[in-house]
Amino acid sequence: MGRLGKELLEGRYHRIYLLAHLIDQIAANRFAYLQDLEAIFADQGIHPYLPAFQKESAVHRFAGSVLWQYYYDKETLVESAIQKFPGASIADENMWVLPVEAACEAYEIEYPTFVQFRKESNLSEVTPAAQRHFRSCDDHRCTECARLSDEYLDYWNELNLCGYIGDLLDRTSEEVFFVMFSNRSFLANLHGLLSGYVQDAAYSEEPEVQKLFEHTRAGSKLKRATPPAWAKRAIEFRDRGRCVYCHRQLGTLHTPINHANFDHIIPLAQGGLNDVTNLQLLCDVCNNKKRHKGTEPGRLYERWYPA
Repeated sequence: MGRLGKELLEGRYHRIYLLAHLIDQIAANRFAYLQDLEAIFADQGIHPYLPAFQKESAVHRFAGSVLWQYYYDKETLVESAIQKFPGASIADENMWVLPVEAACEAYEIEYPTFVQFRKESNLSEVTPAAQRHFRSCDDHRCTECARLSDEYLDYWNELNLCGYIGDLLDRTSEEVFFVMFSNRSFLANLHGLLSGYVQDAAYSEEPEVQKLFEHTRAGSKLKRATPPAWAKRAIEFRDRGRCVYCHRQLGTLHTPINHANFDHIIPLAQGGLNDVTNLQLLCDVCNNKKRHKGTEPGRLYERWYPA
């Protein structure tokens, strides 16, 4: 695709709205998922989010972490689109595979299947009956299920070690970002979730982290960074060049007079990030009204065509 490879996204949308909904629910109901979130942000997990205006945005990173857990699920099988049991009846011919296999199929990622992995590991073939039992058994600790579950785990670890999981996460998190970037309510919830971890990071003793923060009597916050041109273009395009509160037309980046303010949805003083997904377009009046208040994100969106 050459130069256009950085400008175009091929959307496969494999379960992408289901995955986006999952990420949206976690951002909106953080206390219900607190244990999962602590696992993501433990051991300085928030630190990669802190540098200003990375193209791998907070949404990309958070989606990648959540989807890693989703694809790690070895207890739930989904029907394969292409793999079949040779010679089986119509009712049993389609194989049921791990979610990561189904996703690799959808994205046409060349990967070793579970069948190939078993053959290379000198394991016996999985039968339709064994898969049927695994899918319907209420006790995955039974001998047969436990054995198959362990084999799935070994297979998943092999995919992860060889980079197939990372490739898949790059593809799916990019599509999640594409779908969710225009949803400012989701972005506000996500950055509200992240803000607590950002504020905790201000007390880190690591020099590389400390230099990102400024400390005053009022508290600690990330140093303000000017959004780069690519971030400004993205926000202006997403918000159609209008204030997201009053919908006033603000001109463009190409005019000498520009009253556009690239406002932090979650202010830096409240743990906000210098991140393209934490920005919205405001006019001077609305920006001055908001200042450092944690107001709701703008919910005005320009229609694709008049109603």
